[in-house]
Amino acid sequence: MGFEEILESIKKQKADRLREISGNSDDEVAKILSKASVEVSEHSKNLKAKAKLEREQIMNREMSKAAIKAKSAYNGEVNAAIESALNVIMENYPKYMKTSQYEKLIAKLASVAMKELGSDCTVIIGKEDAKLISKGKQKFAIADAGSEFVGGLKAISKDGKREVDYTLKSIIENSKNDIANKVLGFIKE
Repeated sequence: MGFEEILESIKKQKADRLREISGNSDDEVAKILSKASVEVSEHSKNLKAKAKLEREQIMNREMSKAAIKAKSAYNGEVNAAIESALNVIMENYPKYMKTSQYEKLIAKLASVAMKELGSDCTVIIGKEDAKLISKGKQKFAIADAGSEFVGGLKAISKDGKREVDYTLKSIIENSKNDIANKVLGFIKE
């Protein structure tokens, strides 16, 4: 074997080795690229799923906020309507106090107070209203309400331990839920 043949043999071995290395590296590159492609695909799917979930959560949160705002606005309007109705009642009860129905109410309230607290109770009532119950046969002490309240009465037991509040304002306050329900009924119609 001559020098040239040896050189050719070395070149051939070198080329074969390079092809082998190149083939191995191509296989490795293909494996790496395939693995990277799978990982990218998986990561992309995960990101899409996460983004979809976050989008749904944001939409649900915003829908909840909108529903709360709408309910709050509705409740505000309902409360305003109820307050308006209560104001009408409060503005008109001085007119009501001049009716025969009111006279019957005062007599009934005084009678109920006497049953609850005893016939020796003290009734606190406005001067004008005192005239309405003094016509009856009740035998209890009457004290002037002065400017403490207008309409209705309060009563205190003889020992001062029990008290009832039958003022018109108290009756209206205690009936607020019933009034509100009736106003709501009108609003919903």
